[in-house]
Amino acid sequence: MRRISAVFHRRCSGPLAPLVALTLFGVACPPKQAEGDATTPPMVPPAVADAPPTTPGRQIPTVAPVPFAAKDKVPITETMANRVAIDKAATHLKNDPELELLLIGRTDSYRAPAAKNLERGLRRADEVADDIIRRVGVDASRIHVGSRGQANPEASNETPEGRAHNRRVEFYFFYPDGEPLSSRFDFRIVIRGEDPPAARE
Repeated sequence: MRRISAVFHRRCSGPLAPLVALTLFGVACPPKQAEGDATTPPMVPPAVADAPPTTPGRQIPTVAPVPFAAKDKVPITETMANRVAIDKAATHLKNDPELELLLIGRTDSYRAPAAKNLERGLRRADEVADDIIRRVGVDASRIHVGSRGQANPEASNETPEGRAHNRRVEFYFFYPDGEPLSSRFDFRIVIRGEDPPAARE
């Protein structure tokens, strides 16, 4: 009996223990010790990182665009969702002194000429820039303002929902390289302080 017990003990110690023990003896192996006992720890899936690995301090952050109301009726910084996004942008700038930000104003094309909408986009981007500067006291030279106006809309301007989507300010974070900001884009964009793209061609 002691010999059978010893064999049973050996059969329950390998990777095929449950199958061998059940086949030879008609019984199942006893359960393994619980987590925390002096046994091999259980397999735990590796943690999934919140963001892909990158060189420390050089990851380009992202912030969702903030929408704004038609005809400048509601300040862009008054809605709670927009304040959260603006706070997030301000935090990124505060935490990384080398990081800079371009704010790109965009509009719908409803009942307004293109030139006026370019100015409206700049005005809305200015509003966000001023709010970020007030919040964290970041150097104003690190925040740039641009506008695409009504160009290249992402949604149809024929519906209220589409126009609401097109009225927004986008956040573009970058590390300066000495080149004009507009050279980073393959579309026309007006950036305050830079020559218009046509003037450089």
